[in-house]
Amino acid sequence: MSHLRLAVLVIALMVPAVARAADGGVYLYLQPRSSEASGLTFTIASVSAVSGSGTEYPLKLNLGVVGEAEAGRQRLLASGRLPAGTYSGFTVRFTRATLKNQAGQVALALPDAPVRLDLQLGVTGWQSSVVWLSLKYAESVQGGSAFSPAFSVVVPSRPIADHAGYVTSSGSNTITVFDKQIAQAVAVIDTCAGPAGLALDQRQRRLYVACSKDDEIQSIDVATGEIVDRASASPGDHPRELGLTPDGTTLVVVNTGSNSISFFDTGALSRADHVNVGAGPGSVALDPTGRRAFVFNRLSNAISVVDIATRTVVATLATEASPLRGQFSARGD
Repeated sequence: MSHLRLAVLVIALMVPAVARAADGGVYLYLQPRSSEASGLTFTIASVSAVSGSGTEYPLKLNLGVVGEAEAGRQRLLASGRLPAGTYSGFTVRFTRATLKNQAGQVALALPDAPVRLDLQLGVTGWQSSVVWLSLKYAESVQGGSAFSPAFSVVVPSRPIADHAGYVTSSGSNTITVFDKQIAQAVAVIDTCAGPAGLALDQRQRRLYVACSKDDEIQSIDVATGEIVDRASASPGDHPRELGLTPDGTTLVVVNTGSNSISFFDTGALSRADHVNVGAGPGSVALDPTGRRAFVFNRLSNAISVVDIATRTVVATLATEASPLRGQFSARGD
């Protein structure tokens, strides 16, 4: 009986992982509008993805009302996870639209049926898709009395590595990739549970992420967005922040769960040493020479100074309450 219970428990624990491995995320971004469209306001009731067989899958609506405040910048409209497969587009249901003119806000007539947005899209496990929706204002507002929404729908290309920026989202277990040149999201990487701090190695084109809930460090190829390596932290470490030495060979990992830091060799992405620091370590700053790491301990009101070569704490600096993080001057002193 005990063996049966163990088998059931193992299967139950595997179900969420298997279910997620068979789906992929999709993120619909509404692109900035032209100045002539700034007076248009519309309300969206729902957004759904349409599979190749015609089945509709509702997405989470992140932006219900689109007005002047949302016109000038990119906004996340809707998102969700979809079963792996081929999709033919999306449907959007609008419930209200107004146009601001000299007479004030004028209500516009709306289409009776949801608006269809055509796009051939393949969804695969552990791969997310970003879709840009750009309003075609001239085609959407007819004679100033009706709103017949028309959008261009595209999947953006990834920026070159030097133009890419990255943001972890612990709530969705993803990393958003944005183009620094145009300040817009272009891709989403599915990653671990509770992604937190990042370290980017521009020379090796590697992005390292601390997985606080999985007790893991991941290495991601920035060109493809694929996870190429994983390394386990100690159970209960809850790695939170990362520092990369200037030569790119060593990761310094701040472990909030065990009041410690760990050293990882980036070549094999393997853990080398574990050093105790103060209470509540939250971040780390490496000096420009790569010789020392300064760990900011929020609960013990101190900075632990760690010699990276010897992997030892060489000094402890008292601070005011709850030091968060620090940075070096241009001179490095």
